[in-house]
Amino acid sequence: MKQRSQPSNYEKIAFDIASRIVSGDLLVGSKISGRTKMSSEYNVSSETIRKALKLLELAYVVRVHPHSGVVIEDSQHAINYLNQRKAFMSVESLKDELHDLLAQKKTIDQKIEVVMQELMMAMDRFGFSDPLHRSDFTVSKYHTFVNTSIKSLALYQKTQATIIAIKRGNELITSPGPDAILMEKDKVMVIIPKERMHDLTQFLASSLESDKES
Repeated sequence: MKQRSQPSNYEKIAFDIASRIVSGDLLVGSKISGRTKMSSEYNVSSETIRKALKLLELAYVVRVHPHSGVVIEDSQHAINYLNQRKAFMSVESLKDELHDLLAQKKTIDQKIEVVMQELMMAMDRFGFSDPLHRSDFTVSKYHTFVNTSIKSLALYQKTQATIIAIKRGNELITSPGPDAILMEKDKVMVIIPKERMHDLTQFLASSLESDKES
């Protein structure tokens, strides 16, 4: 499972120091406590403090003087740093959310495929007792809807047939979306009210390009 994106301790400390500068708790021109004191204040190692201050120095929030300590340089740069970090964390949060949704979608797609296969098997065995009829047709190169989307086909609106799967070679595409493209030699599986089968037959016949069939 993917780990949630979490800021490191030194990033959290840098964010806190910048926040204190913006709030006025730490004043521009003043010196920040030494690393030893700060490491005790934040309960981290002095190396973590060094990394935090380095981030702020790179953002021109503070200046590290080797012999005289750390001086706060600019509150506007502190504001800019906070805004950049907030934007970054927002992006990371959205990436985490997208990852979770894709994982959920994969799980749901797998469940849909299992249920669809069970449904098709059941309909093949017990179709006589169901008002819905399972029917298949193969997309020909002469069909006017070859290489077009399911949405543009408008099959349900014209016949009340619902496409439940597409067999493409050895691949079974279950519950295809409206933007799925119908390709030559695709075996399209639909369920349709029995009384509308004639409409489906007529629709498929009328979708053939007669000049190519002749």
